[in-house]
Amino acid sequence: MTADTASKSKKSPEAPEEEVATPAKHPSVVAVEAELSSLRLIAQSVASKDYRGVNRVIRGLPQARRRVDAVSLEYLTRMILLPSASKVEDAWRKVLEQEAKRAQQEVEMVDVEEKQDDKSPQAQVAPAEALPSSVPSNLTEAELPGGGAYIRLMILIWLMDNERNLDLSSLKLTEVARELVDRLQKLNQRSLDAINAKGLFYYSLLHEREGTLRSIRPLLYRSYRTSVLKQDRISQATLLNLLLRNYLYYSEYDLANKLYSKTQFPDTRTNAEFAKYLYYIGRLKAVQLEYSDAYSRLTQAIRKSPQGEVGRGFRISAYKFAIIVELLMGEIPDRSVFAQSDLQKPLKLYYDISGAVRKGSVNDFESIVEAHCSEFRRDGTLSLIGRLHHNVIKAGLRGINLSYSKVPMEEVMQKLGLNSREEAAGVVSKAIADGVIDATIDDDGDFMQSSWSTDGYSGSSPQRHLHKRIAFCLQLHTETVKAMQYADTSMLGGNNNASNDADELAQLLDLDGSDLDDDDELDF
Repeated sequence: MTADTASKSKKSPEAPEEEVATPAKHPSVVAVEAELSSLRLIAQSVASKDYRGVNRVIRGLPQARRRVDAVSLEYLTRMILLPSASKVEDAWRKVLEQEAKRAQQEVEMVDVEEKQDDKSPQAQVAPAEALPSSVPSNLTEAELPGGGAYIRLMILIWLMDNERNLDLSSLKLTEVARELVDRLQKLNQRSLDAINAKGLFYYSLLHEREGTLRSIRPLLYRSYRTSVLKQDRISQATLLNLLLRNYLYYSEYDLANKLYSKTQFPDTRTNAEFAKYLYYIGRLKAVQLEYSDAYSRLTQAIRKSPQGEVGRGFRISAYKFAIIVELLMGEIPDRSVFAQSDLQKPLKLYYDISGAVRKGSVNDFESIVEAHCSEFRRDGTLSLIGRLHHNVIKAGLRGINLSYSKVPMEEVMQKLGLNSREEAAGVVSKAIADGVIDATIDDDGDFMQSSWSTDGYSGSSPQRHLHKRIAFCLQLHTETVKAMQYADTSMLGGNNNASNDADELAQLLDLDGSDLDDDDELDF
């Protein structure tokens, strides 16, 4: 060992250098970078004529919706979109500029306060200084109309989300949405099918909020006819759901049934749209007294909806109708349905209704309906709940039949809350004729005589339950097989390089993705 080496070994280890903390990116900068990446993906998809990339961008709308703000949207408007060509666009551009300026002032005030408090390195970079000074020309609306339509869609969604906090006195969101829809229909590009479907959805949603859904039916009819002729499956599924929702909003069930009977839901559709379709048809079937079919479709819609916070409103509405339909079928919903943590409060009234039906308490049932009539009407279940009155009476009769071997009609009248003994006798006679209870009426003694049955397997109930379970398993198997995706073998025929084929196939499958994940929205 040399002297120099020995002297170096005796030196104490050097202290670690202090890491210089880089300023964190402002959320507006992150949003701009993410949206520019989305525009690049749209450009690549249009260039390769593989529009699944555009569909992937649209599936990412829930994340983008939470990410964008006034600063990022104002920047994208200024750098991407063409100059304004209408008064409506001038109005929303002005709103964006005002909100972006206010947000910029807030950032500058925070920076000043942090400097005064001697807080340093972790301060975020002001968005005006950190935003890119230019964007590639191939991402501008002049060269990429689909990218411009996507940015306009994001602006519409942002205006809807922040409507209460903005001064929109000189701006109607329905006009903004109509301009977007008209622009997309004039472009008439297959690459914009997914964006066109979303634009039509929000256009309908805005009119629903204003209570003017009937006024947009001609546009929906024309758009649906065009989507069928163009074989635009995405818009076709969306528009069919919008038309069904339009009819159900005004309780026009005959028109909804005619539309359902003369149309076919496209096979290549997203799970979100299929869940909506099942929900609407389930409601329609419930009104038409086809309770078994309605319950099957509603439960399928619940299973196909995302189980997280996303789509919670849709699941709540579907559960409400499914509970009432199950009660109308003469069954009591399982307690586990009401025990779900995110559904306990919204389904409290329906839990009370189920309890009243189970007990057969007519008085409790009528008091609940009378006290919460407005809420049931708002949910759209009031007419179905009105049909439950007979089920409550039947449940009460079953309880009386099991509890008493012989009971006077006077007591039956009191327990069921009926007005006279004659009415009680009529109800009991109808229940006996329908097979609801096994009993006889003694006219001389004016009482009901129960007939006891000791063999629980002698009836058809076990067979019905077994058939129900087997049918559910077979239906689940069929849906699983239909949902499987297979690679297109023609893609692998002309290329001898197996690794390149595998990479290309992996990219296509990644672009296609799943139709409905935890972040997909149902906008219900």
